[in-house]
Amino acid sequence: MKQLTIFIYFFFLLLVNSLVGQQVIFPDLMNSKLETYTRDNYPEKIFIHTDKTFYTPDSQIWYSTYLVNGISHTKSKKSTVVYVELISSKDSILNKKMHYISDINDAGDFKLPKNIKPGKYYLRGYTNYMRNTNSLHFFKKEIFVLATDSIAPDVKQKSTEQLRQKESISQKPILKFYPEGGYIVQGLPNRIAIQLPEKVFNDTAVVVHIKNKNKEVLSTFKTRKFGLGEFYLVPLENETYVAEVDIYGKKYQYLLPKILPKGYIINVVNKPNGVYINLQSNTNSVLKNSTLVIHQRGKPIYSKQIKERINTKTLKIPVSELDSGVLSVTLFNSHNLPVCERLIYIENSKKGIDVAITTPKDYYCSRRKVNLSINIIDFQKENVPSNFSLAVKDKKSDPNYSIAESIKTWLLLNSDLKGHIKNPNYFFEDSKDLLRKYLLDLVMLTNGWRRFTWQEILNNENKKFEFLPETGIVILGKTLEMKSPYAPKSLPTRLTFLGKEIIQEPVQISDEKGRFKYGPYVFFDSIPILIESRLTNFKSKKNKDRNVLITTEKEKRSPDFFLKNDSIYSGIDINPFIKKYLEHEKYIREIDSIFKSRDNILDEILITAKLDDPETIRENEMNSRASYGSTFNRYDIEKDYDFADPNIYNLFYEMPRVNVEDDTLYVGLGSNSKALILLDERQIEIAELQSLTVGDISFIDVLLGPDALMFSSSGPVISIYTRRFGSSVSSTRNIKRKPGIVDFNAIGFYTAKEFYKTDHKDGLEEKTKPDTRTTLHWEPKLKSDATGNVNLSFFTSDIKNEYVIEIQGITNTGIPFFKTTSIYVK
Repeated sequence: MKQLTIFIYFFFLLLVNSLVGQQVIFPDLMNSKLETYTRDNYPEKIFIHTDKTFYTPDSQIWYSTYLVNGISHTKSKKSTVVYVELISSKDSILNKKMHYISDINDAGDFKLPKNIKPGKYYLRGYTNYMRNTNSLHFFKKEIFVLATDSIAPDVKQKSTEQLRQKESISQKPILKFYPEGGYIVQGLPNRIAIQLPEKVFNDTAVVVHIKNKNKEVLSTFKTRKFGLGEFYLVPLENETYVAEVDIYGKKYQYLLPKILPKGYIINVVNKPNGVYINLQSNTNSVLKNSTLVIHQRGKPIYSKQIKERINTKTLKIPVSELDSGVLSVTLFNSHNLPVCERLIYIENSKKGIDVAITTPKDYYCSRRKVNLSINIIDFQKENVPSNFSLAVKDKKSDPNYSIAESIKTWLLLNSDLKGHIKNPNYFFEDSKDLLRKYLLDLVMLTNGWRRFTWQEILNNENKKFEFLPETGIVILGKTLEMKSPYAPKSLPTRLTFLGKEIIQEPVQISDEKGRFKYGPYVFFDSIPILIESRLTNFKSKKNKDRNVLITTEKEKRSPDFFLKNDSIYSGIDINPFIKKYLEHEKYIREIDSIFKSRDNILDEILITAKLDDPETIRENEMNSRASYGSTFNRYDIEKDYDFADPNIYNLFYEMPRVNVEDDTLYVGLGSNSKALILLDERQIEIAELQSLTVGDISFIDVLLGPDALMFSSSGPVISIYTRRFGSSVSSTRNIKRKPGIVDFNAIGFYTAKEFYKTDHKDGLEEKTKPDTRTTLHWEPKLKSDATGNVNLSFFTSDIKNEYVIEIQGITNTGIPFFKTTSIYVK
C-alpha cells in the first residue's frame, strides 16, 4: 500500500473529530457505510463473451453481453440499458450498439467491413450509471483482425529466444517491492513480495539475494512465473537492505523501501477451512483501540475494535461463510486511520459450479450432426438455474481461448483489482495445483483494491451521481421562443409515435427552463416520432400559437477511451498463436479451392411464378392495414395527390362525398351526416389533424352504412391512415414542417442477427458449397433451470481439426462459471 498523503491524513482527522463529538463508534460507522454502499451505491459490472478472438475482414463478431450487480453478481436492479462499442487501436469508435437487458444478458453482433485494416481492436461495454466512475472500470475485450495474406511472425527456438531476450535488456530492469500489509516495520517478521513486471521475466527464473549493508546474504530465492517471488525479513535498527538480482550474468542492486521504526503488519495464511489473520505491532499495547475491517467486494464481513492492551492478535474467518473472490482486510489505528491493508483470494468449493458437457462421442466425420447435453450443477450435483452462452470453435482459429479473460476471471479478479492480471485463466485451470494457488496469493500481494477508497466510503452520506441508471429510451428536448435570443419557455408539449399504430402521449408542460422528458420506453430498431408544442393549448386553431422552437437532445457522447497498458496478453507472446491462425486460414482457402474445382452442378430446375403488378401490391398493402379490408370509397393519397400543398384540409375539398364546413367534416348533405374521424383507427378530434400534412397521409377511406357500423352506430366514418416508411409508393419530396413541430426517427434497442445454423441433412444450399466454418455454433442466450438438461445440436464442417466447446455464464445466485471441452473432426 502506498504511503498515505498529508491530505488523506487531515481528511480522516477532521472526520474522526466530528465523529467523536457525535459519540459514534467507529466499527459501527464502518458497517453502516459499507451497508449503504452495498444496498444503495453498489457498482455495476459488464462482461462480453465473444465467439472467438481472431477474425478476418468481412466476418461477423458474435457476442453476448452480461450485466450484473458488482457486489452480489446477481441481476442488477439499477440499469437495463447497456452500450457496446467496437473501437480501433487509435481510439476511434467504429460501431455502437444499445442493448436492453431484460434478464441478465443479451445477444449482439458486429459486421466487420471488407476494407478494415488488420490489427488490434476492442469491444467495450458500459452502462450510463458506470460513467460515474473512471472509464477504466468499463469492461474491455481485445480482439484481433488478421488478413489472410499477413506475414506470420517467425517463432525462434527456445535458446535463440533466450538470447534475444538477453540482448533486449539494455537498461536496468524494473523491480517492485510489496510488503504484506503495505509497510516494512522494524523488528517484526515482514513478508515481502517482489515482481519483475517486464515480459521477458514471465517464464524466466532469476536469482535474488537479500543483503545487508555489510553485504551479508540474508536470503536467497528464485523468481517464479510472471516474475513473482517473496522473502521474509526481520529488519534491524539503523540497518539498510538491498536486493541483488543476477540477470544473464549481470548483477543489479535495488534498495528496499523505507523501514518504519514503529508500525503494524498483517500476516495472512489462507487455508481451505479458513483465513488466519495475524496482526502485530512493535510497540506494547499499540493495537488497543485499533479496528479491523474486512469486506468482500464492499459487502461487510467483519468490523470490530480491539479493546485489549496487546501487540499481537490472531483471528480466523471461516471460508464457508464467504463467496469466491477478493477479500479485503484493513487495519485502522486508534485514530481511525488506515495503516495496513491486504487482499486475499477466496475459493469456496461449496459454492463452486461445474458444467457437465456430454456428447455421444468425441470423434466425428465432416458434416455430421453433433448432439450436446449441458448441465449446470453445484457441488452436491444438483442442477442450478443459470444464464449462459456457448461457442463451438476451431481450436486453431482461436488458439488463445485458454489464456483469454473469462466471465469468472473478470468478475472475481480483474474487475476488483487496481492492477491487471496477465493470463488470468492460468489460476483457474487446475484448482488442485498448489503452485497456482501460491502464485495467486502473490498476485494478491502485488495488487490493490480498485472499487473505492476509504475516504470515499466515509464521505458518501449525500453522494449525488451525475449519471443515473437507464431503464429505457428517454426522449429529451427543450421549448424555446421563436425569436432571438431564443429564451427557454415553459409550454405544453405532446409526443406521438408514428409506427405501425399511432400512439400519442398525454400533454406535458415543459419546466421553467423549457425542458421536457418523455419515457423511458422500450422499443427496437427505429420508429418515427413527432413532437409538438403550442403557446397556449392544442385546441387552438391560431397559426401564431405554433410559434415555438423545439430542440431535441442529440445522442450522448461516448466516454473517453484510454489505451492503458493493462492487456491480459501483455505478458504473453501471442505471435505463435497468430502464426497458427494464419497457417490455418491458408489451409481453409485450400479446402475451399479444392471443393470449388469439383463438379457440383445440379440439374437445371425451372421455377415459374407470376409477380403481382404494382397496383395489386398497393391494394393488398392498404387492405392489410384496414381492419375491415377493402372499401368502395378509398382515396390513395400517396399515389394520386399532389404533395406540394401540405394543407391536409385541401384533401377533403377534393373528395366528392366529403364536405368541409367550419372546420367540421360531413359526408353527403345535412348536419346529421357529421363524420367520426379516425387516425390509424383511433378516434381523434379534428383539431389534431393540424399536426399533420399531406405528406404524412398514406390513404383515406370513407365508410358508409354497414362498413361504418364497426366504428360508429350513428353516422359515417372518415378513416385516415398515416404513411409508413418503406411502403410500395413513396414521395421523394421534402415536406417542410410548420413551426411548433419536429419529427425524427428514434433509434431503438439493437436486435441481434440470428447466427446461421448450417443444416447438412435437409439444407440444399449446404450441399453445393464448401463448409469452411471456424465457428460451428453460437448460442448467445441459453437458460437452465432446476429440472434438467439443456440440449442442442449442430453440424461439423469440412475442416478436420480439434473443436473447442466453450461455455460462459452465471447462476441466478451470482456465481460465474467457465468450462471448455473438445470434440474432434477426422
